[in-house]
Amino acid sequence: QLLIYENEFGLFTCFVQATYGFTLSNQGAADSGTIVEFTSTTNGITDDCLSAIPPNDGTVQPGDTVIVDKQVLIDMTVRQEYNTVAYIRAETPMGFTCDDTATLQFVAGNPNLPTFG
Repeated sequence: QLLIYENEFGLFTCFVQATYGFTLSNQGAADSGTIVEFTSTTNGITDDCLSAIPPNDGTVQPGDTVIVDKQVLIDMTVRQEYNTVAYIRAETPMGFTCDDTATLQFVAGNPNLPTFG
Protein backbone atom coordinates (compact mmCIF):
# COMPACT_ATOMS: atom_id res chain seq x y z
CA GLN A 1 0.00 0.00 0.00
CA LEU A 2 1.21 3.47 -0.89
CA LEU A 3 2.11 5.46 2.24
CA ILE A 4 3.69 8.63 0.84
CA TYR A 5 4.08 10.16 -2.58
CA GLU A 6 5.89 13.07 -4.18
CA ASN A 7 4.74 15.35 -6.95
CA GLU A 8 5.67 18.78 -8.26
CA PHE A 9 4.30 20.34 -5.05
CA GLY A 10 6.32 18.26 -2.60
CA LEU A 11 6.14 15.14 -0.43
CA PHE A 12 2.69 14.09 0.84
CA THR A 13 1.34 11.41 3.14
CA CYS A 14 -1.60 9.26 2.13
CA PHE A 15 -3.06 9.39 5.63
CA VAL A 16 -4.34 12.55 7.29
CA GLN A 17 -4.78 13.03 11.02
CA ALA A 18 -8.13 14.68 11.73
CA THR A 19 -9.74 15.74 14.97
CA TYR A 20 -13.38 15.29 15.86
CA GLY A 21 -14.53 17.78 18.47
CA PHE A 22 -17.48 16.52 20.49
CA THR A 23 -19.39 19.17 22.44
CA LEU A 24 -21.20 17.69 25.45
CA SER A 25 -23.71 20.05 27.05
CA ASN A 26 -26.11 19.72 29.95
CA GLN A 27 -29.15 21.57 28.68
CA GLY A 28 -31.25 20.62 31.66
CA ALA A 29 -32.18 23.24 34.22
CA ALA A 30 -32.48 21.31 37.44
CA ASP A 31 -29.80 18.69 37.94
CA SER A 32 -26.22 17.77 37.20
CA GLY A 33 -25.52 14.78 35.00
CA THR A 34 -22.67 12.31 35.34
CA ILE A 35 -21.57 10.90 32.00
CA VAL A 36 -21.59 7.12 32.30
CA GLU A 37 -21.32 6.12 28.63
CA PHE A 38 -19.72 7.86 25.67
CA THR A 39 -18.94 6.00 22.45
CA SER A 40 -17.98 6.92 18.92
CA THR A 41 -18.61 4.52 16.04
CA THR A 42 -16.92 5.20 12.69
CA ASN A 43 -17.70 2.91 9.76
CA GLY A 44 -18.74 0.12 12.11
CA ILE A 45 -15.81 0.36 14.54
CA THR A 46 -16.81 1.49 18.04
CA ASP A 47 -14.44 3.25 20.44
CA ASP A 48 -15.15 3.82 24.13
CA CYS A 49 -14.51 7.56 24.57
CA LEU A 50 -15.41 7.81 28.26
CA SER A 51 -11.76 8.00 29.32
CA ALA A 52 -11.23 10.94 26.90
CA ILE A 53 -13.38 13.19 29.08
CA PRO A 54 -11.03 15.46 31.08
CA PRO A 55 -10.71 14.68 34.81
CA ASN A 56 -13.46 16.22 36.95
CA ASP A 57 -15.54 16.93 33.82
CA GLY A 58 -17.52 13.70 34.01
CA THR A 59 -20.23 15.49 35.97
CA VAL A 60 -21.74 18.32 33.95
CA GLN A 61 -23.73 20.99 35.76
CA PRO A 62 -26.84 22.55 34.16
CA GLY A 63 -25.75 24.98 31.45
CA ASP A 64 -22.16 23.69 31.38
CA THR A 65 -20.34 22.33 28.34
CA VAL A 66 -17.40 19.93 27.97
CA ILE A 67 -15.49 19.59 24.72
CA VAL A 68 -13.82 16.25 24.00
CA ASP A 69 -11.39 15.77 21.09
CA LYS A 70 -10.81 12.47 19.33
CA GLN A 71 -8.05 11.85 16.80
CA VAL A 72 -8.94 9.84 13.70
CA LEU A 73 -6.86 8.74 10.74
CA ILE A 74 -8.31 9.43 7.28
CA ASP A 75 -7.10 7.18 4.45
CA MET A 76 -6.65 9.44 1.42
CA THR A 77 -5.63 6.60 -0.94
CA VAL A 78 -9.24 5.75 -1.78
CA ARG A 79 -12.38 7.83 -2.00
CA GLN A 80 -14.71 6.64 0.73
CA GLU A 81 -17.54 7.74 2.94
CA TYR A 82 -16.96 8.16 6.65
CA ASN A 83 -19.98 7.72 8.95
CA THR A 84 -19.52 8.54 12.61
CA VAL A 85 -22.19 8.17 15.29
CA ALA A 86 -21.51 9.53 18.77
CA TYR A 87 -23.62 8.28 21.68
CA ILE A 88 -23.67 9.70 25.20
CA ARG A 89 -25.61 8.71 28.29
CA ALA A 90 -25.66 10.51 31.64
CA GLU A 91 -27.31 9.89 34.99
CA THR A 92 -28.48 12.42 37.55
CA PRO A 93 -28.18 12.10 41.35
CA MET A 94 -31.97 11.64 41.44
CA GLY A 95 -31.66 8.54 39.25
CA PHE A 96 -32.87 9.98 35.95
CA THR A 97 -31.12 9.03 32.72
CA CYS A 98 -30.65 11.14 29.62
CA ASP A 99 -28.96 10.26 26.36
CA ASP A 100 -28.29 11.66 22.92
CA THR A 101 -26.89 10.62 19.57
CA ALA A 102 -25.20 12.73 16.89
CA THR A 103 -24.17 11.71 13.37
CA LEU A 104 -21.41 13.06 11.13
CA GLN A 105 -21.00 11.95 7.51
CA PHE A 106 -18.42 13.04 4.96
CA VAL A 107 -16.51 11.79 1.94
CA ALA A 108 -12.71 12.00 1.73
CA GLY A 109 -9.94 10.54 -0.33
CA ASN A 110 -8.46 10.51 -3.78
CA PRO A 111 -11.12 10.03 -6.46
CA ASN A 112 -8.52 8.83 -8.96
CA LEU A 113 -5.89 6.14 -8.71
CA PRO A 114 -2.35 7.50 -8.99
CA THR A 115 -0.50 6.82 -12.21
CA PHE A 116 3.15 5.99 -12.43
CA GLY A 117 5.15 6.60 -15.54
